Amino acid sequence: MKPNRLVPPRALVIKPSLFRSMISPLFLPSLFMEIFFLMAVELWARGIYPMPPTFLLSLAFFSLLSLFAWLQKVSFSCYVTAQQIWVERGILWKRTQFFELYRIRDYAESRGIVDRLFGTMQLRLYTMDTNPFDLLELHNIPHSAIAMLIRERVQHSKRTNNMFFIENDVMR
Repeated sequence: MKPNRLVPPRALVIKPSLFRSMISPLFLPSLFMEIFFLMAVELWARGIYPMPPTFLLSLAFFSLLSLFAWLQKVSFSCYVTAQQIWVERGILWKRTQFFELYRIRDYAESRGIVDRLFGTMQLRLYTMDTNPFDLLELHNIPHSAIAMLIRERVQHSKRTNNMFFIENDVMR
């Protein structure tokens, strides 16, 4: 008789929805800056409104800077395996954060009106660490039952690693 072993599930991949990310507070300023820049170049090229070249260069610089900030925010990949979650972020340079699944404590899923219109959600995973940077936030990901799949993997990881946590919620 074969032992009843759980086979570790394959990695889940979570990526943001770029269409939904275009309706975000980081993308809209860069969009307006690009439109304003193109209108200024058009007026300058026609000679209707003479502008100094430094104005056009600074406008181009700030529009590219805001576009880069938006790309930096939405360029991430999250991988969930049987034991870890790791998140890769970045455009020019990659930063990877690793989270052990057995240390995840709580989950929070939120969907505003824009998220419901575009079929996306925001997912927050809280760890047992007390540091504020150990909160994992995934924005503009497609709406699915990913939180429940992560929960199942967290429970499996806790059982596999024989982790038992006792919490004391007594107010002092």
